[in-house]
Amino acid sequence: MFVPRQFIRFQSSTAYKSTVSLLKTDLKTAMKEKNALKKDTVKGLLSLIKNKEIDTKESQHTEFLLYELFSKAISQRRDSIKEYTELKRPELAQKEQDEIEVIQGYLKQLPVASEEEVQAKVTELLEKLNAKDLKLNQIFKQVPWDTVKNEWKASESSVRAAIVKQMKK
Repeated sequence: MFVPRQFIRFQSSTAYKSTVSLLKTDLKTAMKEKNALKKDTVKGLLSLIKNKEIDTKESQHTEFLLYELFSKAISQRRDSIKEYTELKRPELAQKEQDEIEVIQGYLKQLPVASEEEVQAKVTELLEKLNAKDLKLNQIFKQVPWDTVKNEWKASESSVRAAIVKQMKK
């Protein structure tokens, strides 16, 4: 079934729409100011977002999707920094670090709980459930998934990852 791109955009959350429009206005501003670093970084983020929209064809795009994309972009740049420092290319490592700072600025603007906040909520939940004796699938059944997005400000995948991480300790 063909779904027009306009339809996908209308089904997005307000935080998603506002962040994408902020990126577009910041791209224009960076072009006018001839700020190559910010321009290239924002272009890269916009292309990541567009590719994800095309690939997933989900009807609902949320701020959690952006959070995952931005976090992935930051981790890729951190890996690049490690490689550049091993190859004794400090100028390229510094460029990647500057890009991380730009991306983190957008990441902080998203109304999403940080990993530390999610870990704290998961720890609290696991203590409440006495989860030491339970298996993962039993814990997942007892998590209030309907309230996770609104009250915790976290995606289901980030909560699942935090639970798995806590249980491995």
